[in-house]
Amino acid sequence: MYLGDGYINRSPRTYRLHVYLHRDDDIVIAKAARAIRKLRPGHPVGFRRKGAMVIVNAYFNDWPRLFPQHAPGRKHERLIVLDGWQRDIVERHPAEFARGCIDSDGCRHRRFVAGRDYPAYSFANASEDILRIFTWACDVLGVRWRRANRQNISIARRADVARLDRLFGWAPQQLGLPLTASASVRPR
Repeated sequence: MYLGDGYINRSPRTYRLHVYLHRDDDIVIAKAARAIRKLRPGHPVGFRRKGAMVIVNAYFNDWPRLFPQHAPGRKHERLIVLDGWQRDIVERHPAEFARGCIDSDGCRHRRFVAGRDYPAYSFANASEDILRIFTWACDVLGVRWRRANRQNISIARRADVARLDRLFGWAPQQLGLPLTASASVRPR
């Protein structure tokens, strides 16, 4: 989620990670806090509301080591490359990485083609590097994607959407929705 909705800033004595999430995404907010707690057991995770956002945050001296992509400026205006150890983690856990990307900057939504309703996934980011890392994870998963435009990746083939649904643990029938139609939602 850091690559999509997070940033790190220097405080007087340490670093602070901020992850901006929509206030209605309770499950995603809880997942972000749980992930931070795994890295920092016994240390507090903060929550702050700002408009439609909840900012999940935590202090830690080692955030820049865990996220070597940290640097001044906007992510889409600088180079974003995974370190070797990060690539190894994504290769071992591509579904978790892809889901984190969808949770932060994507969604599962409805797509209408020739009057028919189909589910699809979309991922959007202004950083070409982050889009490339996301599509690489999709390639590792064997999920076909296409570039919808400069900032958007679409996953719309029925078999690929079904594969992501299984990998992400997302089941439309749990929400009382038909398998081919769903509201725009983030996988939980």
